[in-house]
Formats: sequence, C-alpha cells, structure tokens
Amino acid sequence: MSLNIREELKQKAENCRKALKYLDGCTTLTYDNTVKANQIAGTRIPEFELRRVWEQSKFILPTDTDAGGVDFVRQTMRNSLIEAISLFEETAQKLGEK
Repeated sequence: MSLNIREELKQKAENCRKALKYLDGCTTLTYDNTVKANQIAGTRIPEFELRRVWEQSKFILPTDTDAGGVDFVRQTMRNSLIEAISLFEETAQKLGEK
C-alpha cells in the first residue's frame, strides 16, 4: 500500500514541476494561464476561487519584498508549487525508507 501512495506522491511532485515550468514559461500571466497551471498541477482549487483571487489581485500593492497585482499571484503560485514539490518528495522518500 505505501508503494502506491509513494508513487502517487512522486506523480504529484512531477505534476507540480510541470506546472512550475508552464508558469515560468508564461511571458504574461493571464487568468487562463493561472487556470491551466492549476490544472497541470492537479490542484482542486475551484474555478470561482481562482477567479476571486485574480479579481482581487488588482488591489494588491507591491512591498519591499513582494510584487503587487498579478505578479503577486505568480510569485505566490511559484512558492506554493515549490513547497508542494518539496513536501511530496520528502514524504515519498520517507515512505520508501519503511
């Protein structure tokens, strides 16, 4: 059973890698790109939630450390994907040690 879960976690990490590559390849981030990146990653974020985040992004002001607007959405997505990859890989590795 842990082998199946381990393989599933590895696949999730790979999906997140593909989504990160897709996101990084987008010269300009659009709403459709955001939806596509989430689909590639296999996230279960409802489209209405993505739409809400996208609409609210225009109210996000840049700070000394963070981008504003749509760039904040991109930065947040990148960080989340990188964190997910790390978490999935670490968990899969721990399951392989058992």
